Amino acid sequence: MSDTVAELIDGQAKGALMNQHKNSLSLQWAQLLTLTAVHMLVDIYAGMLPVILPAIRQRFNLTLQSGLDLGFMLLMTCNVVQIATGHLRGSKKSPFFMHIGLILAASMCLISLVAPGQYAMTYITIIIIISAIGIAVTHPEGLRGIHNIKLIQPAMTTAVFMAGGFVGFAGGGFLASFLVKWFGLEGLYFFSILSAIGIALIIFFRIRLAIEPGTNDEKPVDTDVAPVPFWPLMLMAIPATSATTVFYFLIPTRLEQLGFPLTYGGKSTLVLGIGSAIGYILWASIAHKKGPLATSVILHLVGVPLMYFYLAMIEKPSAPIILFFIGITASAAYPLIVTLARNAIGPGLGQRMALIVGGAWGLAAIPLKLLAPVAENPDYGVKFVLALSPIGYVLAAIVGIILILINRSKAHD
Repeated sequence: MSDTVAELIDGQAKGALMNQHKNSLSLQWAQLLTLTAVHMLVDIYAGMLPVILPAIRQRFNLTLQSGLDLGFMLLMTCNVVQIATGHLRGSKKSPFFMHIGLILAASMCLISLVAPGQYAMTYITIIIIISAIGIAVTHPEGLRGIHNIKLIQPAMTTAVFMAGGFVGFAGGGFLASFLVKWFGLEGLYFFSILSAIGIALIIFFRIRLAIEPGTNDEKPVDTDVAPVPFWPLMLMAIPATSATTVFYFLIPTRLEQLGFPLTYGGKSTLVLGIGSAIGYILWASIAHKKGPLATSVILHLVGVPLMYFYLAMIEKPSAPIILFFIGITASAAYPLIVTLARNAIGPGLGQRMALIVGGAWGLAAIPLKLLAPVAENPDYGVKFVLALSPIGYVLAAIVGIILILINRSKAHD
C-alpha cells in the first residue's frame, strides 16, 4: 500500500514538473513573440523613410542626394547609438531603454510639422536623429531579452526576432505609402499609437533581460552553436548589410522613376520583407542541423543572380515575385550571422549584439552615402547603383568561405 502511495505521489510530482515546464515554455514563447512584436513596431518607423522618400522630396523640393542623406543620417545615428549603448545597463534586467526607445522612435511621424523652406532639411534631419536614437536603444535590449529565453533554440529565437524587425521595416513602408497617398505626410500620425502598444506588451508579459557576463572569456552562451571568432563575422556582416541597405533604399525610388505609384514601391518592399521573414524562420530550423555559417554562405550566393534577374524584369508585373525569393535567400542569410555572433569568441554579449546589429548596419550607411552622387546622375544613376549592390553579398560569401576553411583546418590540427 505504501509503495502504491509513493508511486502515486511520485507520478503527481512528475506531472506537476511537466506542467510547470509547459507553462514556462508557453510563457517564453509569449515573451519571444512580444519581443518580436516590439522589434517589428520600432522598425516600422525606420521602414517608412525609403518608401515615402519620393513624397518627402516632392513636398520639400529635395534632390535625390539630399533624400539619401536623410537615409544616411537615419542609419548612421541609429546604429552608432546602438554601439554606444550596447554595453550600458548590462547588469539590469528591466527593459527601461525599450520603453524610452519606443517613445522617441515615434518622432518619425512628425515630419509633416516641418514647413517647406530654407530650414526644412535641418528640421527633418533633427526629427530623424531623435527617432533613430529611439530605434537604436531598443535593439540591444531586445536582443538581450531573447537571450534570456532558455527553453527555445537560440537559432529559432534569433530568427523569429529578426523576422519581426524586417517585417516591420518592410511593412512600415507599405502602410506608410497608403497613408501618405490618402492623407499626405499627416497620415503618419496614425503610427504614433504603435509605441503605446509596444510598451503595454512589454509590461503585460513581464519582459526581463539577460545579465551581461562579467568577462569577455566566458564560456559560450549557446551550447548548440559552435563558437567562432567574432571579428570575421563582422567582416561578413558589413558587406551583406550594405547590399541590403542600398538595394532596399533605392528600389522605391527606381520604381518611381519608372512611373509606378508610391504604393507600388510599398508593396514591393513588403514582398521583399515577407520573403525575408519566412526565410529567417525556415533557414533557422535547417541551419541548426547543417550549420549557420555554411547555410549563410549558400544563401548569399543564391541571392545574387536573383537580384540581377529582378533588375532585368523590374518593369514586369511578375517582378515582385522575384523580390520574394531575394528575401528568402540573400536577405534571410543575415540572422544566421547574428546567431553565430551570440556565441562568438570576443567582446561581451551586449557589445557583440550592438556591433553585429548596430555596427554592421551603421557602416552599411556609408556606401549609401558615397553612392548618392552616382545615383543622382541622370545618365546611369539609380539603375547603375542597384546593379552594384549584389557585390556585397558576394563579398560576404567569400569571407564566410574563408572562415569555414580556417575552422576546418583547425579541426584537423
